[in-house]
Amino acid sequence: MSELIDRSCAVVFFCSSLKSAFLTHWPNYHGLLRTIPQSVLANRDTALSHQTEAMDFVEQKIGLRLSRFVLFVGRLRPLKDPLFPLQPFLDWLSEESERGSEDSKLPSHHLLCIGSVEENATEIQEFFFCLKNTDRIHWLESLPQTWVFGLMTAADCLINSSRSEGQPLTLMEAMAVGCPILARNIPANLDLIENDRTGLIFRTQAELKVCLQRITHNSDLRARLAQNALQKIRSPEYQFASEATSYLRLLEEISSRALQHSS
Repeated sequence: MSELIDRSCAVVFFCSSLKSAFLTHWPNYHGLLRTIPQSVLANRDTALSHQTEAMDFVEQKIGLRLSRFVLFVGRLRPLKDPLFPLQPFLDWLSEESERGSEDSKLPSHHLLCIGSVEENATEIQEFFFCLKNTDRIHWLESLPQTWVFGLMTAADCLINSSRSEGQPLTLMEAMAVGCPILARNIPANLDLIENDRTGLIFRTQAELKVCLQRITHNSDLRARLAQNALQKIRSPEYQFASEATSYLRLLEEISSRALQHSS
């Protein structure tokens, strides 16, 4: 890796936390350093237009109606830690059930996981084992992206439980279509999500359970978080034109440097 870095003329980071990590390892890097966020092309109106067909397909596939649900989207591999949200979700459901008469009007939620199996590791095998023991957690291997966006508009929230991220594009897409976010406390997520403003941040499984309780019981909270996140992701730095302009400017700088060194 160091050899590749030494030979490069520029390094691009999606977010400031990645740049900070880079400088920890290569503090004397000689090339250009630029932070250029990914652009987000997801659109709420378009996503809403696919909501019905996406919901119909999923409900037919799992054999029941999803009145309210929580969404997890990501390839099934240890880095995404798909096991992490399962127990908090089941514990929260159990507490909801025990309170039955008090909250009888609150529909019982489901957790819908969408993502292909990238690595059949022990953790992923445990994930599938957990699914066999409950009728409240469901997995679909893959769906068209437009349908995933449609499901985001119907879900109470999206969970990101990754142990590490570069810049979580799925999270950004959820923000763009108005889906509230529950995100694990890792640097890349914190670059996008401000706790209790553009989403809810959790460190532990116990904190995730509290986040689930808060966001499912409070429609005003869901609306506020979704609106703030939507405003953030619509800012110029996350637009395609800004991303393209930044890369073009970087190429011009690289070209200019090369000419100076050759003269």
